[in-house]
Amino acid sequence: GIRAINVSSGIVRTVREIEFGGRARQNRLDEDLQVPLDVSISWLRNLVTSYRGAFRNGRGLDPTGETEREQTTHRVSVSSQLVPSGPFRGRLDRPIRLSLLMAYSGERNCRTPVAGEDCVAFIDQITRTASLSLDTSAGGLEFGVQLSYDDRQSFVGQRTGSTQFQLGLFGQLDFSAGSLPLR
Repeated sequence: GIRAINVSSGIVRTVREIEFGGRARQNRLDEDLQVPLDVSISWLRNLVTSYRGAFRNGRGLDPTGETEREQTTHRVSVSSQLVPSGPFRGRLDRPIRLSLLMAYSGERNCRTPVAGEDCVAFIDQITRTASLSLDTSAGGLEFGVQLSYDDRQSFVGQRTGSTQFQLGLFGQLDFSAGSLPLR
């Protein structure tokens, strides 16, 4: 069952117009539309899922040509606490914390000169990330694992990009000693 749902969104529209007078009129126009969206669902048994997205479109116009802008971001996260069953049930000091995050971001800006027909991209890139984290503690030892994936790609110029995968194991031992004898 669902305990709570939170939804928020909006629209932001910005228009800037600049007019230069004189013999050579140099009018400039800049329009931008942004729509954010945020949805969070709290489920029974400590499960929380959320989505955050943002969409942006814009254009600019000046005496040398026209610029178009598009940007999209998506972020999905899941977090929970799991109580293990079987042989691990009594051995852990606390439930296993689970966190999963996936994100996507894409941006494209292009320019059409006055004498041209095609919009030539000068920014065209995407970024994709995913991460998973699990941690718990047992017998005074806190331990866990982290996995992350990061992929970046550009589609302009040399079309550079990178892909990384990381695995991390961590632990922390907390112990207390008796009192020190003072002489």
